[in-house]
Amino acid sequence: MNHAATPAAFTVLDLSGLRCPLPIVRLNAAIKALAPGDAIEVRATDPAFELDVQAWCRRTGTALLGIEKTPDGLVARLKKDG
Repeated sequence: MNHAATPAAFTVLDLSGLRCPLPIVRLNAAIKALAPGDAIEVRATDPAFELDVQAWCRRTGTALLGIEKTPDGLVARLKKDG
């Protein structure tokens, strides 16, 4: 991993327990509040979130830094375009 290109701090958004479409709706609202270049870590338990967040990132131009499966669900790290 190239640490120079990785944001130093992530805003954490816990969407655990929410089902489609709420995780993407809440992510969309949260990312609008960030400055360009800011990063967000999203935690979700909805099994559809992995594919949904990938499609949402492609559509919005948000950089998907990575997705990790954890015992508690999924963790996605994104960087706002700009």
